[in-house]
Formats: sequence, structure tokens, C-alpha cells
Amino acid sequence: MRSADEINFNQLSPTQFEELCFDLLMDLGFRKLIWRQGGADSGRDIQGTREVTSGLIEPFEETWFFECKRYEGGVPPEALNSKIAWADAERPKHLVFFISSYISNNARTWLNVISRDKFYKVHLIEGKQLQHLVSRSKALVARYFSSDVQQLMQQAHRAWVLHNLIPEPWLLRTLADTLNFSEYEPGQLAFLWASLKIRFEELNANMADSWEESYDIIFNLLKHHANSDESVLQTAGDWALIDESEGLSNYDMVYSKVYAAQVAHLVDQTEYIALYSFVRDSDGEGLEVIVDQDSSLTYHIRHVPEGASSALAAAKAVLRA
Repeated sequence: MRSADEINFNQLSPTQFEELCFDLLMDLGFRKLIWRQGGADSGRDIQGTREVTSGLIEPFEETWFFECKRYEGGVPPEALNSKIAWADAERPKHLVFFISSYISNNARTWLNVISRDKFYKVHLIEGKQLQHLVSRSKALVARYFSSDVQQLMQQAHRAWVLHNLIPEPWLLRTLADTLNFSEYEPGQLAFLWASLKIRFEELNANMADSWEESYDIIFNLLKHHANSDESVLQTAGDWALIDESEGLSNYDMVYSKVYAAQVAHLVDQTEYIALYSFVRDSDGEGLEVIVDQDSSLTYHIRHVPEGASSALAAAKAVLRA
């Protein structure tokens, strides 16, 4: 998830910026939204209403005008003047300027002076505040600011959650490119790792031309995200084994011994499907990972510095009970 400071409105076209503002207003609960695209926008890019409830009288709607300005520098007074004139004529209750950057000092002084005599309220939502508003919506950030590989990851995650489709080997190879690792959150890394392991036999068959390719690096990345000191599996009665596979991954030089499974487990009387893997080397170091099939990619990771063979045996006993 990107922080507010990482949201760069300059990567959007003016039209995309207007569309982003429209989607933001939908998320914020504005109604009857109209996006007036093109040059003849009648003094506002977007028009909508907001219901006002006081508890004393019947709810009523107020009309809002929204003007979207995607600028890299300060917005001057002349860029706002015609919008003020239209608001004077059309008489909304509120006029909002969405500014991707900031307004110039002259524009700010001018707005402060003229706003005193207006029968509508003028609001400024400038760069930092707008970044914060957008960053609160994962959907908006994903739609407008995710890289191509992040969008691929999100699509793979969605396909698994909604349709139980584990990514195919070709997609896993793309997602597992080392250049992409910095883009992933820990839950996404855990999902990628568990998917690679459940598909390890297919990857073996499809990677005869890529012996230099290794995913051992993900082992070390996940080790630093370990969040469990005990086995990620709980009591035997909570678990049901759906399918399992075990063997050697041809593409990992160190952590090549793989046990992977699809499992079901109960949490507060709710059943979850999960991908489970236990990977180890020849010296007794291992990594146990489970990731739930939910929208958050809930994960648990245990690094086993030694004794991985016996730890794996105990895990298989729980799953097969």
C-alpha cells in the first residue's frame, strides 16, 4: 500500500485526474454525480449533491460544484476566476477546488477576499490533503497509482480469493522477478512464495531453460518478516488437508526441499482456505509459511534455524491427523 507521499498526481493526465476526483467523491458518499467532460463544462468539472440530516427537520440535499486542476506548480487566480463566475450564476451551496499541487499566493489572497461576500462556501483541497484522502482508499490507489507488476499481483490475488485460481507458472515467473520484490507487501510475498511451492512440480517441468533462476532470495526476505515463534499450525482438530505435494525444486540451490499443501482451517467458526509450505535446506534450516485466502492475505511465517526435518514431520502429523 502506498503512503500519501508516494501518490504522484503528475503521472496522471488532466482527464485521469478528473476521473480520480469523481471516483473519490463516489467513495465519500456524494450522490447524483455528473462528470462534465470536455471544454464546455459550465464552470465545473463535476456536479453532485450531498444529503444533510439535522435531526430537527427532514433531510435535504445541497448542490456541490467541483473543479479539478492538475498543475505541477501554483494555480494562478485566472485559472479559478471563470469558475467563481459560473458559481455566482448557478448558485450551488459549495464550490470545491481539487488542486493536485497548490494555489499561488495571489490566488489564495484573492479567494480569501471574495469568499467573504459569497452565498456559497468555497473549499480548497490541495495536494497534501488530496494525497491523504486518496491514500485511504486501497481501490483508488490500486486503480490509478499501481505499477504494472503490482496490478498483476493484485489480479492474481483477486483470482485466488474469488475463484480459487492459483497463479500459473508463467505468471509466477513474472511476479518472482527479483526486480519486483521491493513493490510487494509481506502478505503478497508470502502469497507468491506459497504459490511457487504449491506449483513447484509444474515449475520444474517448465524451467529447463532457466537453470540460473532461483527463488532462494524470497526465503531470506520472508525470514525477516517472520511473525511466529511456534508452528503456524494449531491443533489437529482445526485443520483439514485438501491436497499436498513433496519433493525437490530444481530451481532453488539451497532451500530446495519442499512440502506444500492446500488446507482448510477454522477461525472463530469460520472456515478459511490457505496455502501452506515448509521449505528447508540440507543443514536443518527451514521456513514455514501459511497465507489465508482472504482480502488481506493474512499470513504467518516461522523461521526454523535448525531441526527443520523434525519440525516438518510434526507439521505433517497435524495436517494428516
